[in-house]
Amino acid sequence: MTWRLHTGTGAPGVIAGQTDGDNYIDTDAGDIYQLVGTTWSLCATFPGLYTTPPGDTTKFWRGDASWAVPPGGSGGDVTGPASATGDNLASFNGATGKIIKDSGSKTSDFAVAAKGVTNGDSHDHAGGDGAAVPEAGLSLSDVTTGDVSVTEHGFAPKAPNDATKFLDGTGAWDTVKESDIAGTAWTAFTPSWTNLTVGSGTNTGYYKQIGKTVFFRVKFEFAADSSVGGNITLTLPVSPKGFDGPIGNGMVTDAATENYNAFMLGTAAAAGIYVFDTSATYSRVRPINATVPITFGTGDIIRLQGCYEAA
Repeated sequence: MTWRLHTGTGAPGVIAGQTDGDNYIDTDAGDIYQLVGTTWSLCATFPGLYTTPPGDTTKFWRGDASWAVPPGGSGGDVTGPASATGDNLASFNGATGKIIKDSGSKTSDFAVAAKGVTNGDSHDHAGGDGAAVPEAGLSLSDVTTGDVSVTEHGFAPKAPNDATKFLDGTGAWDTVKESDIAGTAWTAFTPSWTNLTVGSGTNTGYYKQIGKTVFFRVKFEFAADSSVGGNITLTLPVSPKGFDGPIGNGMVTDAATENYNAFMLGTAAAAGIYVFDTSATYSRVRPINATVPITFGTGDIIRLQGCYEAA
């Protein structure tokens, strides 16, 4: 039996001279048909076959089995000048984002300067030509000047490389002196007594605490309505650590005749007040009370001073 091969695009129709058993190739889809009697039947598909190229170099085989020009045309999305200077950077020409031009600049044109910003008022490096940063150029919030001062916020001034100096409250580096630590006035307080009725007597006291050390002084002058009961004790202005021993001295003044030496012994929270009794071979101490060392009356004075460790 003799059969013939036919080609064409699309499914076959009636072909002149067709004979039962002929074959037909659809060059668009790659399908193969066979003529059975008078009917073309699809018998095979070869998706790898291409249709006849269009003879156009701007067209390419597309995924939908057709020859077409790629998006953007044969020249691509981005176009540029016909020539450019070697090593120059490209830049956009216009706002389309699809046209570039020679920028006229090389990468080396943007290199960091060798000296940088140095040696200005706001720097302290050798070999530079930087400029000062003016106050108006500062952008930190709450900062209005370069160095801190008593009237302006700011930065700490340059450290003096001296371990004996510290930044003081005026914004200056200075040595710490004892007067700087204890330079404030003593604090007034009203002495609290046991077995002593103050009445309208003059009752004054002052103390100063530096760290754990407390210094104090008190003075009480009797009035007509002041009186003494049992042994007198003084409540200290700051709670003591609880050392049981001498913490100060003083004087009891009899307005009419004499002065008597006194001293204090610390206890848990208060201090007992004592005078020396020299009536025996060796002197002894006696707590101050209504009759020791005197019978207190108007104008008599108790003065005390001392220091101790705070709790």
